[in-house]
Amino acid sequence: MRLLQEIRNRLGNYHLKSGIFHYYRGEYERATEYLEKALDSGDLAGADLRLARSYIAQTRISAAEALEEQGEVDEAAARYREAVTAYPGYPDLHFRLARLERNRGDLQRAVEELRAAVRENPDYYEAHHLLAFVLLDRGDLAGAETAFRKVQELALASISEPYARGREALASGDAQAARESFKEAFAHHPHRFDYHYKRGLKLSKKGDFEDAAEHLKQAIAFNPKYADVYNYLGVAQVQSGHPAEGAEAFRRAVEISPDSLVAQLNLGFTLALLGQAREAEEQFKMVLDREPRNQAALSLLEELASGEWSAKTDVEKVVRDDVRHDR
Repeated sequence: MRLLQEIRNRLGNYHLKSGIFHYYRGEYERATEYLEKALDSGDLAGADLRLARSYIAQTRISAAEALEEQGEVDEAAARYREAVTAYPGYPDLHFRLARLERNRGDLQRAVEELRAAVRENPDYYEAHHLLAFVLLDRGDLAGAETAFRKVQELALASISEPYARGREALASGDAQAARESFKEAFAHHPHRFDYHYKRGLKLSKKGDFEDAAEHLKQAIAFNPKYADVYNYLGVAQVQSGHPAEGAEAFRRAVEISPDSLVAQLNLGFTLALLGQAREAEEQFKMVLDREPRNQAALSLLEELASGEWSAKTDVEKVVRDDVRHDR
């Protein structure tokens, strides 16, 4: 999950900050170099450690994607395999490699990677869906039948709960609640979600936050229970100068995933930006209750407590260019 720029600038580890900086500049080799140094330093713990691991995985994915877009599929596949070897617990890495292997015609490897993806995440709809078709491509009709049954099971499960809520709302005469529930039940389509989500992330990385926010809103319309999307939407809204909307997105991320320190940090900073100091302090204290050494939360809480923050509540503060960390 992504942190707001101002919070990234407050991370305590120099190599972590620099790695993230180079990641967003598309300088993946340098990003990897700094992030690996951050991991090797032994100074990271808690959210910072998870953040470093997440960004190094995303760096390798982005490098592979860039090669794939350039038509260098063999090199892209090699990069994906490196990432999978280093981070076998990321189902999306297995899925991306499988999709590329299928396009290269290596169906056996594609099946192996897809099976790894669904072992890590048994409810990974897109991976089960692709696995069913790859097995069909290979002529494994029995395996394809089993895989398609799983796809059907997941599709029905995604419909059943909101459909039941929609019927309850109809029975109670609440047309608006019924509309929202039936929309969730029948408008949801994983492939459309995947397109808008990934498009939103790509635009965010380029700094095109207004368009990114529109795609992320579309992703939420298809999957309203994915905390990461709300966090990314909040970042896009704050960075494009709409902190009030960003705060609401971060609140939703925290409601869905109360353990997300990243979303809590983003929410606390945005509330402070909006002048809601007391609630911002509460968010930072909740972060520190779980991670007493969280440098970003400590520095922001200190500014709020000392009154230094009052001079900084300017929306432009969060939309300026990144500060160099490697000079």
